[in-house]
Amino acid sequence: MKEEIELSLKKFEDRNETSHIYNKSMAEEILSRIKGEYAGALEKVVKKLKESQK
Repeated sequence: MKEEIELSLKKFEDRNETSHIYNKSMAEEILSRIKGEYAGALEKVVKKLKESQK
């Protein structure tokens, strides 16, 4: 649970960074995290939500 909270906080930080900074290397770094870390975490959330609706 702690890991999920930390990951969520990092996602919010990245979201805030992308809305205020126009830096290609920063954008590429964040895109890498989206593909590598956030996508899997979001898939887990979607799966849990779908299961809770059954």
